[in-house]
Amino acid sequence: SRLARAKQDFHSMAQSTITVVLTWTTVTSAMQPPTSLFSRRETVASVVTASTAATIGSNSLVAQAADGIFDPPSSSYSPERMALFDTRTESFMPPAPQLYIANALADSTDKNSAVPRVLFAGETHTHPLHHYMQLELIKAVNALDDAPLAIGLEMFHRQHQRALDAFVFGDGSFAALKQRTRWQSSWGYDMSLYAKILSFARRNKIRLVGLNVPYDLVKIVSTYGLAGTPAELRALMPDMDLGQQPHFDRFVSAMRGAGHNPSGPDGVAALMRSYEAMTLWDEYMAESIAGYMQKPRAGRMVVLVGSSHVAGRCGVPDRFTRRSEEPTFSVLPCSVPWGRNGTPNIDEPLGTSEAEWILYTQEQIDSSSSRSSSFASAAAEPKISTQALGIGTPLAPVYQI
Repeated sequence: SRLARAKQDFHSMAQSTITVVLTWTTVTSAMQPPTSLFSRRETVASVVTASTAATIGSNSLVAQAADGIFDPPSSSYSPERMALFDTRTESFMPPAPQLYIANALADSTDKNSAVPRVLFAGETHTHPLHHYMQLELIKAVNALDDAPLAIGLEMFHRQHQRALDAFVFGDGSFAALKQRTRWQSSWGYDMSLYAKILSFARRNKIRLVGLNVPYDLVKIVSTYGLAGTPAELRALMPDMDLGQQPHFDRFVSAMRGAGHNPSGPDGVAALMRSYEAMTLWDEYMAESIAGYMQKPRAGRMVVLVGSSHVAGRCGVPDRFTRRSEEPTFSVLPCSVPWGRNGTPNIDEPLGTSEAEWILYTQEQIDSSSSRSSSFASAAAEPKISTQALGIGTPLAPVYQI
């Protein structure tokens, strides 16, 4: 296919340090919408190249993109098994967001709307290629202009802000960051999955912003429901919209996919408590983002969050928009089998209803990097105080837990 040949040409030219100009054209309006991915591939034009490095220069975006592409997370994963799909233009692109993000942001809304300042980069928490692309997106957004950039993190609580500031602007110690945030019990995944992202932020003095709600509060709501949550805790929760039908439908589908099929009054009640907890999760992070972006010097934010909070935009993105009236831009990763022709083995790409960009990657090879037992034990008996929940909110000053 042309896509496979174009990708091969792109990588071979990058290895030879030859600067190229990439032009990816889309289907003309006169064409009928293709019915399969294979027909879409046939309509994507191949790469058009310029022959001299002087066209752009040795410090070009292409050269920068090539540097990133040839630094894969490990030998088990290959950037050859990654592809970006622009759902608006229905075009496949090489996994080099530096080349496309400026135009994509400008074209993602109508002429009367502002350009998105908040970008969501989804992830499967243990998939190295998802984190790899998150870093490439961060680099691309950081290089757009001089607007201040922040990185919003589901992995840290809003109450961890002082520890995050100490890491970026202070001692820069990973060991201290893990200790100060109680990483093993508050998140639990291997911190090395995020090490390059955190290191890039530290080197470039990019503020890391904790977004998440303390998990004990989520567990309380999941166990007792909003009605059973103490009033003094409910007063510190964000405004919650429990009436989003697409969000609820996705939640129920995910629960059924995980083997949870509630039956009877008790089962339905438990499902609703779990949905209230999920909504709290999304609303709390949306509130964290909106609160930060209201600051006078806030420029842009790239938000790193699990894919379930991004898909369809009805998790965190739309809830941020409800608060801020600002548009967003989402990148949704999808791990799929990879064909021998160097393209994702799918029948049809996801559309605009899911995200602006879809990142197709090879499937995860080793999923053994699960959460630590400390996280599971910490979540077994949820306990939280109003003082702890108030940290970092307008109701109390920020200080280290």
